[in-house]
Amino acid sequence: AGAFLITHPKFIFTSYIGYAEPLYLLALYWALYLLIRSGGQGRLLWGGVLLAAATYYVRPQGLFMIPYLLMFFLVVETSWAGRLRLAAGAIGLFLVLSLPHLIARAIQFGSPMDYGANSKYLVDSYLQVYAPNVLSPTWFEFLRDRGLSGIVEKFFTNGLFPLTSMLVRGLGPGWFGALVISAGASFFVPGLRTYRPLVLFVAVYFFPLMLVW
Repeated sequence: AGAFLITHPKFIFTSYIGYAEPLYLLALYWALYLLIRSGGQGRLLWGGVLLAAATYYVRPQGLFMIPYLLMFFLVVETSWAGRLRLAAGAIGLFLVLSLPHLIARAIQFGSPMDYGANSKYLVDSYLQVYAPNVLSPTWFEFLRDRGLSGIVEKFFTNGLFPLTSMLVRGLGPGWFGALVISAGASFFVPGLRTYRPLVLFVAVYFFPLMLVW
């Protein structure tokens, strides 16, 4: 996976023109690798958490590692008490490392969870994300004005389905089908349980894209 990442034409191109994506993806890749290899314990676990926090400093989307870390500890092989202790420690470490930037966000944008245009998750289309005259509604306003049909249209008709279609075109039907089957098998086949965190990661990162697509 690492070799595929660093030799992908898009990765090389964005590195050449100075985009943050290559560094972000590299930190993200190693964070996932360490977390999965750790099995939820030991030095590798905390190394993964440190790198997860580092992704946040490269790109603000790194903040979505917080829900991922919560989901990660739901599938590690340990007791529920152990999972809660590990999750609390990991999230606490992530927040401590991120605190300077979270404070800066709150000062700049009024909320530590806001980072400008890209946090307009509930606008009608991705084209409105960067429109300065379009404000993002709150969750309450969105649910009040759009109702159930608006939720289906936003998250599925204009969100999940186009994203899935783009993924199928990019990977090819064969590879996409293999990935879906492998993802499902990771929850039922004992030998593939190690890859559950990777499946959960993809799910967590698809969610914000569904909101703004």
